[in-house]
Amino acid sequence: MDYLVIIEETNTGFSAYAPDLPGCIATGKTLDITRKRMREAVAFHIEGLRLEGLPVPEPRSQAVFFDLGVSGAVAGERRVETLYDIKTFAQKAGIAPSTARVYAHRYGIGRKLGRGWVFTEADIKALPGVGNEPKASGPPRRRVTAAASSKTRRKASKTLTRVENA
Repeated sequence: MDYLVIIEETNTGFSAYAPDLPGCIATGKTLDITRKRMREAVAFHIEGLRLEGLPVPEPRSQAVFFDLGVSGAVAGERRVETLYDIKTFAQKAGIAPSTARVYAHRYGIGRKLGRGWVFTEADIKALPGVGNEPKASGPPRRRVTAAASSKTRRKASKTLTRVENA
């Protein structure tokens, strides 16, 4: 699970909180110390919920940047996304990395970045059986059957094939 953590600069250092985990906060004099303490705070908070038998909330918060124009009005916005490499994406989706490459092409998910692929949470949800709505698997699957001719009975290397819709 990926929880959004907000880190703000204060007069004395930094402060962090997780909107999806009420009461989970951390502070520190430097950004690195605050991040380290927040990682510990999130783990401690979730452990405490589990020990008390309380449900661990699902992460739901998202971050959005608003681009302000010269006049100060909102000119646009962009959502902050976590990018996963192919190995992490495959692990989160419960598939093999080689299958992730095939799915990237089949379902039009992920983006080629340099020599590798990157994926987002939306890409994970776009996979059949993972998101809310299963995605169509494309054209109907085909079954290939061998049609033997008199020559192919004698020479297996010259077997003819016929394609049928399943």
